[in-house]
Amino acid sequence: MHKYFERWGLEFSESDMTRYDALRGAFESARQEGRPIRAMYVEVLTNPLLKVSSVELVARVAHEFGAFVIIDNTFVTPLNQQPIDLGAGIVVHSDIMAGVVVTNAPNLDEKLYFALNRGGALAPQDANLLRRGLQTLALRLEHQTGEHPDHRVLAGRQPFVTHVNDPALSTSPYHELASRTLRGVGSVLSFELEDTVDPDDALRATA
Repeated sequence: MHKYFERWGLEFSESDMTRYDALRGAFESARQEGRPIRAMYVEVLTNPLLKVSSVELVARVAHEFGAFVIIDNTFVTPLNQQPIDLGAGIVVHSDIMAGVVVTNAPNLDEKLYFALNRGGALAPQDANLLRRGLQTLALRLEHQTGEHPDHRVLAGRQPFVTHVNDPALSTSPYHELASRTLRGVGSVLSFELEDTVDPDDALRATA
């Protein structure tokens, strides 16, 4: 990001989006320095620690200082939350093969339309595979998170696992916020291992 942002004359800094007082302080400091923050890029569920951010609270702080809010909703999916309804200006869903950018801002919509039609589009076969995958997304997500949650507790049962990052677990510090603001947390989790454990051995044991 440093490499490319510098070419475009942009600066960026990182903040913990779960600490709203600190976030407000960052906005105030930037404004006092004469370098106001113009936009924020926020993951609803962070990768890889699975921290949960409140889109509504983050957007409220950003709008107070005139900043635009961009939400990465990849882990959550639109089935579990629609950030535009909560104050986001752009929502991004990214993947290896393709991605989606959604906005409700008319001026941005026109720019995205221009970018798409000048050649930055998927090949027909890739687009068809993406369309086919979307048709079964709800079924797959329900299977991964609904009636079959065994993979969420399996990692925690291993003696070499020291901590599981998963807001679906009641022991997570983000469980209450996730339960209140999301319909589900998706199927991704992460865990931490003892220093003496080989990661490959750990993955085989939890497979």
